[in-house]
Amino acid sequence: MLGRSDDLTKVNGVLFSPTAVEDVVRRYDHVADEYEVIIAGHESKDIDVVTVVAEVAADTTLDREAIRSGLQKELKQATSITPRVELRDYETLERPELKADRLTDERGDHV
Repeated sequence: MLGRSDDLTKVNGVLFSPTAVEDVVRRYDHVADEYEVIIAGHESKDIDVVTVVAEVAADTTLDREAIRSGLQKELKQATSITPRVELRDYETLERPELKADRLTDERGDHV
């Protein structure tokens, strides 16, 4: 598992590392470096849902579905969790001026 132990959070019984997501996004050619990770509870099931929001790279020629499925596969390999992947147009995610907090945990109490 990549990342420091204090970066880990438990998702569906699996230790999840947001830094592993960063590593995948930064090396995946068809998306830009900006991304967000959202962890939320599923509305009708007792599971957590991880969504990774990434920007399509400005110079990519690959179609969005191929980018989405390829990125999802790489993320599953790196994190042992199958996230939802949402793609946005290039330069539509907020660019933080200081260190970015890219993880939003929308679950209530969790362990």
